[in-house]
Amino acid sequence: MLRCLTVNACQRVVDLAAHSAQAAAAGYAALELLLDWPPPPWLLDPDDSLPPPARQPSPHAFPIAALTAPGCDLFSLAAPDGPTRRDALARLTELLRLARPAATTRLVIISPVAPRQNAAPCQSYESALQQLFYALRELADHAEDLATPLAIENPPARLLLSPLELRDLIDAVNSPCVGVCLNAAHARRLGDPADWLEILDRRVFALRLSPPAVAPAEQPWAALLQVWEQRGLAGPVIFTPP
Repeated sequence: MLRCLTVNACQRVVDLAAHSAQAAAAGYAALELLLDWPPPPWLLDPDDSLPPPARQPSPHAFPIAALTAPGCDLFSLAAPDGPTRRDALARLTELLRLARPAATTRLVIISPVAPRQNAAPCQSYESALQQLFYALRELADHAEDLATPLAIENPPARLLLSPLELRDLIDAVNSPCVGVCLNAAHARRLGDPADWLEILDRRVFALRLSPPAVAPAEQPWAALLQVWEQRGLAGPVIFTPP
């Protein structure tokens, strides 16, 4: 199991080094970067943007398992055609490009929560799903060209309220590079996360858990992690602090 910790921003390579040291000390093996936008210079151009002392060790010495960023959310993709949707598509395309040069495969995650200022306008449920499908199909082409996995994270409400619905959406997109980041806390609002995992199966590229402030991070999710391991799923298990 690749235990991964979510960290914020990392505009400077020294921030990444500090986060990496803390994560390693806590027993994590990789990071998920929640990036500011635009992405930090060292990620945009890791070879040329750093002064020589910062290049040793490499800023990527500690594995980065996943990338996500504000505005890269499913509700923006599900919005009617307009600036919000176009901006989300452009940002996700850029994240896929940035993830591509990594020595280890990085996952790009489509956030399940829209920034308040970019919340999609009201429209029918059917129209939102259709817009989301078209966006995923467009992004799938880029993901396949770059051989970079892209995962949509299940939201807590408003859209994709069933693992069956999410399974059918991924199957309709029909790309080996498009899957799911299963947010166990969101799934638990709507049923048993283990049922979601069994229904989605190999479509799940990553698992997101919310660890408690005290006690081992895995403790509340022991049964779910057992199902994860029994099914032989190999993606990162991402622990996101509350």
